[in-house]
Amino acid sequence: MIYPKLIALGYTEVLRASPALMMEGAKFLPMDGICRMNFGDGQKIPTMNPSQSIADNIQNISINVSTHCGRILGGLPEVEILEKFGGSQVLRNNCTVTFECWPTSSRMVASGVLNKLKTYTGFENIVVTIKLEWQGEPWKGLADFQEVQISSTLIWAINDVKEYLEPTLGNAYRDWNFDDPTMVFFPRNATMAVVEEGVGRMSEAEE
Repeated sequence: MIYPKLIALGYTEVLRASPALMMEGAKFLPMDGICRMNFGDGQKIPTMNPSQSIADNIQNISINVSTHCGRILGGLPEVEILEKFGGSQVLRNNCTVTFECWPTSSRMVASGVLNKLKTYTGFENIVVTIKLEWQGEPWKGLADFQEVQISSTLIWAINDVKEYLEPTLGNAYRDWNFDDPTMVFFPRNATMAVVEEGVGRMSEAEE
């Protein structure tokens, strides 16, 4: 009774305690669980690395990326795990992605992660949030040039997400709250629209 509840809450690291637990607990992931993956500086919860057969049955994933000081903007080796959830052959439900960073970070999103996300065409929705870790009340006590710098970096980050993801995941629906800007994609709808457009063009060509 305990292990399914832990897994459903996203504490999938318990599956790494032993091969037996991995075999017994993996069956609960597709039914109830969220596979949570953590990358970057200061991440203390180990990232689960499911086999491809288990990954094919996982419907919901949560990705947390710590981009403090911009040190992981390239390709961390462990983000290769994210390739197991790409493509449109497996239909999935929800994917949430959070980039945690200081407001003074020179870059706020990790290109290595975005490169994997752009293949997530089988998900019903993908929510990408840039979460700023403020020390104190947001924007309070900042000089004008600091506000301009933070706002500019956020806009660059938002544009990075759009540039990487919109070509394959469709247009982003955006919440322009500068404290924690969020973009929502509906990849499956976008994929269907592309297919329907292609079929329409073929029909026109035949006529």
